[in-house]
Amino acid sequence: MSSDAHALWLDEVLEYLGVGRTAIVGTSLGGWVALDYATRRPDRVTRLALLCPGGVGRQKVAWLFKAVLLRAFGRRGAHRSTAAVTGLSAPETQHLLDHVMLTFTHFKPRTERLPVFPDSALRRLTMPTLVTVGRRDAMFDSEGTARRVRQCLPHATVNVLPEAGHALLNQTDSVLTFLRG
Repeated sequence: MSSDAHALWLDEVLEYLGVGRTAIVGTSLGGWVALDYATRRPDRVTRLALLCPGGVGRQKVAWLFKAVLLRAFGRRGAHRSTAAVTGLSAPETQHLLDHVMLTFTHFKPRTERLPVFPDSALRRLTMPTLVTVGRRDAMFDSEGTARRVRQCLPHATVNVLPEAGHALLNQTDSVLTFLRG
């Protein structure tokens, strides 16, 4: 995570696609990768949209202990654990929670801490930036993320969704509006 491997990979992908400059959207760890790329290759990023990005606010770990304890109760405990981490606990989100549960039966998520970007790296970002976080995010300190973005990127648009957790739903329209400028 401290090397430029992700940036080199994304350089190769963009080169293969024939894309010189582009807008980038990233969520959670993908937000960290997008930020890493934008800080290393600011001339290649035209717009940056981040949803609950890692690497800005403090990464919380209490959810991990709770998740381990709940998993001891089998599928029901795993279901409660996943709901707590994602914030998908409302009845109307149960079908999404089932998809997340299925994903994590075949995929092991990262549990180690993500590197936090220093203020100096964030201040290098001059492209239009949108950052959206859920106030009830169990994985990242959303208030800290919002505060640091406002301090280091005064040109950025920051949205804190008061009832949202880590899984941000229904953000397509706001991201598309931002990307269209």
